[in-house]
Amino acid sequence: MPFSRFSTVVPVMQIVCRLEPKSVFDVGCGNGRYGLFFRELLDQVKGNYHKLTWEARIDGCEAFSSYITPIHNFCYNKVYLQDFTQLLDDLENYDLIFMGDVIEHFNKELGVETLSKALKKCKYLLLVTPGFDFKQTEAFGNIREAHRSFWTKEEFEPNEYFWTDGDSIVVLLKGGL
Repeated sequence: MPFSRFSTVVPVMQIVCRLEPKSVFDVGCGNGRYGLFFRELLDQVKGNYHKLTWEARIDGCEAFSSYITPIHNFCYNKVYLQDFTQLLDDLENYDLIFMGDVIEHFNKELGVETLSKALKKCKYLLLVTPGFDFKQTEAFGNIREAHRSFWTKEEFEPNEYFWTDGDSIVVLLKGGL
């Protein structure tokens, strides 16, 4: 979906507040919700309210161009309109890569490969995924919305942080930088 459950916003933002990354890459940025929250937390609350004064670099990618809104133009430095797996090999390094409700859209083999490569491009990888297995097909005309895998906490161990409310899992993984 171009959006995710509201229950994950608080744990995600608590982690980002603690890490204070100078650069963030938002994978599958959907409607731009987290980009807006990241911008507010990493720049605006520090007094860098206007775009010309922003210090954090917040980039993202979205493979489904119909999800792009004016929010993206406002809060992201750059948005790549392509699939993350095609972008990953040439991706710059980031303090934080955020994958909010993304990994379940890959089959396990591609998911493991993508996580492995992404962890080499960041200090931390923050991941949100459903906490239970449910079938989801295409939505909003986007075939990429189909769920192709289910992930458990154990598949992300060891991790720096874990949170769940049963509906969602939030995991912070240490990257290779």
